[in-house]
Amino acid sequence: MIGGIRGKIISKNPPEVIIDTGGVLYRVLIPILDFDEIGAVGASVLVHTHLYLKDNTIEIYGFLTEVERALFLDLTKVPGLGPKSALSILSQIRAEDLIRAINGEDLDRISAVKGVGRKKASKILIELKGMFVPEKGRNYIDALNALQALGLSVKEAKRRLTGIDESLPVEEIIKEALRHG
Repeated sequence: MIGGIRGKIISKNPPEVIIDTGGVLYRVLIPILDFDEIGAVGASVLVHTHLYLKDNTIEIYGFLTEVERALFLDLTKVPGLGPKSALSILSQIRAEDLIRAINGEDLDRISAVKGVGRKKASKILIELKGMFVPEKGRNYIDALNALQALGLSVKEAKRRLTGIDESLPVEEIIKEALRHG
């Protein structure tokens, strides 16, 4: 399995990006909400991936955070939701917001996602309710991913982030974490 791809963005055409990893080009499907954040053509990028194989289909789904990838996998376990539906959902609602809606049993928020409706939203709530611990903020997650990109293990990055104010800008959180070495 491919756990992640690090390389240079060659092209962007929603919902896919082509990433060059030193001569091998990967076509990666990503949520539309991540397109602005992933960087411009020519930028270096790390995406957390899921390799999907079924019949004659091979697809790579990519995400900017491990949280987003894990939520994608959880969504695909809901009866009637495949990877395309899960990607569509994460293209319309941020992972953190969806987790909050699931934890808060907010049927209206989930059913407001185009293509979901109340019946599917109910299935999502039934299947995923209680699976998520209260989620860290976006700045914390971005800082955690940045520290991992700098070579720190997940455990070490989390240790360094302990006690840092999550309301600070991401850059400040990273600087503080690096000082805690």
